[in-house]
Amino acid sequence: LELDVSYNQIGSLGAHALTKVYESDNVLRKLDASGNDLTDLDVISMFNALCGNYTLRELNLRSNNLKDQSAEFVSKMLSENETIDTIDLSWNDFTHEGVEEIFLGFKMNKTMRSIGVAGTKIDDECLHNVETLLLGNKSLTSIDLSGNYISDMGVKSFCDFYIANNPQIKVLNLGENLITSSGTLYMLESLSTLKSNLAHLDLTGTFG
Repeated sequence: LELDVSYNQIGSLGAHALTKVYESDNVLRKLDASGNDLTDLDVISMFNALCGNYTLRELNLRSNNLKDQSAEFVSKMLSENETIDTIDLSWNDFTHEGVEEIFLGFKMNKTMRSIGVAGTKIDDECLHNVETLLLGNKSLTSIDLSGNYISDMGVKSFCDFYIANNPQIKVLNLGENLITSSGTLYMLESLSTLKSNLAHLDLTGTFG
């Protein structure tokens, strides 16, 4: 079963109902609850229930109103759930500390294939989390980092890491960051020096 309730403003009652669905339904494989203005209090019970869920594989919570209070529960769920392999937390309202907490969970998860963290205030300093994640999780093949605060300095450091390790990532979205043409050129020149595993690289929105 794939359930799409995106952009329906389901609120607290809807979040509670969804929790009941995947607590009792052993065939729910995909849930899209994006764009519902869900808050930390709305989703904490959802994440707690997912710690023991063994059927849901894809979870989309992008464009809600999640803040740092829920980050701890996201991290716990990621560290304990080995079934979900695709998650999108993009365009929520986490701070730097919240993002760091979430990546702690990602680092403990060895089955995640696709991660969406666009628009979550990731900056150059946060990129070390991505690098550690790519080294530790050989299943991860897609990550969306678009719409963040990554600059030329961050992308150059990431390129140096990439050349040294050539991780298994196949889809990488860095569009709409603070990367100028200089950073884009550096990345393109870096990729030309090795046989990369990348199949899709998004650098749209380069400026300067």
